[in-house]
Amino acid sequence: MAGMKKDHRKVFKYNILCRLFFCWIDPLLCVGCRQSLTQPDLYPHPHECDSSYLHNKFNEYWSEELSTRGSANTRLWWIILKCFWWRSLLIQTLTLILIAVFIAQSEILGLVTDYFSLEAPTADDTSTAYLYASLLILMSASMVFLNLVFYAGRKFGGLVRILLTNAIYYKVLKLSQMTLSHVTMGHVINIASNDVHRFDESMIFFPFFLVFPIHLCVVVYLLYLKIQWSSMVLVGVVLASIPILIVTSIIYSSFRFKAAAVTDNRIKVMNEIISGIRVIKIYRIW
Repeated sequence: MAGMKKDHRKVFKYNILCRLFFCWIDPLLCVGCRQSLTQPDLYPHPHECDSSYLHNKFNEYWSEELSTRGSANTRLWWIILKCFWWRSLLIQTLTLILIAVFIAQSEILGLVTDYFSLEAPTADDTSTAYLYASLLILMSASMVFLNLVFYAGRKFGGLVRILLTNAIYYKVLKLSQMTLSHVTMGHVINIASNDVHRFDESMIFFPFFLVFPIHLCVVVYLLYLKIQWSSMVLVGVVLASIPILIVTSIIYSSFRFKAAAVTDNRIKVMNEIISGIRVIKIYRIW
């Protein structure tokens, strides 16, 4: 027993505070400073990240979608939402709480600054200012929720990437020989590595995209209480930027499609070159 290696995962206390402050990664950092991390040093992945579990769930909802809408009208985004609806709802709730705290923090900061504009503050004004300052300090702890939102979004994107990569893998196994003659292995690898990887980046900002209309309405209302109709200038600027963003996204997507076509062609040419090199080596050995 004395020669057995000490398992840091059992010694480490795993509670709610460690989840909030990401202290569970400290043992990995300590072990990584002494040696290279190996598979036994890592935490076991949760059951929800298992590829077989995600594949079974995806097949269930995919079969329902095929039976109701047909193969031509299937909605992949709806299937992803049905697979992870509770996680998406959790991220949206955390983001909404975070935005509400930020708005309240700005309002309380304005109330604190109003105290210093008083010429002769009374004792009640001073007590109220201290109360607002205390609330402002407590709300500064909301940055913990910001890290949780980004972590949950990153994990959400990772789950979607595992789900789609697994779906691509099983789809390739079911392709016919005629279809495989038109699809190279490099093309499949390009889809699984580059295109699916976009979900890791997009899911981080996904909750802010949905909460943005609520945030904008609340901010415009608060500005209207302060500066009346001049706050509509902000709405005009935001509405004017929407067409610019749409045009920019269309141009970017067109460039992405062109880059994907060039990448597929490059992978196809490289695959042919490698196949030719193999043939030459075979004849040379013969």
